[in-house]
Amino acid sequence: MLEMVRSSELDIAFTISPRPHSAMIHQAIYSDQFSIYGPSKIKKSITMNDLRKFPFILVPSASYGDGQRLDQLAWKTGLLSKQTIHELDSFEAAKEFISAGVGVGLLPRWVAKPALEAKKIQELKVQGVSKEPLGPHTFHASYRKTDRGNPAILAVISEASGFLKLGKQSWI
Repeated sequence: MLEMVRSSELDIAFTISPRPHSAMIHQAIYSDQFSIYGPSKIKKSITMNDLRKFPFILVPSASYGDGQRLDQLAWKTGLLSKQTIHELDSFEAAKEFISAGVGVGLLPRWVAKPALEAKKIQELKVQGVSKEPLGPHTFHASYRKTDRGNPAILAVISEASGFLKLGKQSWI
């Protein structure tokens, strides 16, 4: 998508942790955090050994922080070991797997929120893992520097930012 913006096929793209480019502006419009979630039927506070007994639900190609892949975060923090890993291509699918009791996994908080409120999943406290969220998940509006100040682009960014801040993320 970014290449399509650079080549003027698109005016704007919504990205997560984009790599810097001299011809592009990447304006942060919403920031979230990753946490570990599991089905409501398991204990909320567990050890790392207990966590590793569950299959791990992961969207490995997702980015966090400065563009690192989510699977790197999971390995770095010790969340992944020799357990079964279910690799999916969307956080919505991962949330459904966790809600159905298939396993535990990393989700952005805004994705988890509806299932948390419905008590289908819970945020897990894993001994030996930081009590803080595990990594940032920041949405950016990416557009060409030559379009800085373009009223149409600014309007789209304002609308998207408003939706995200109000929790209306279903349009993404």
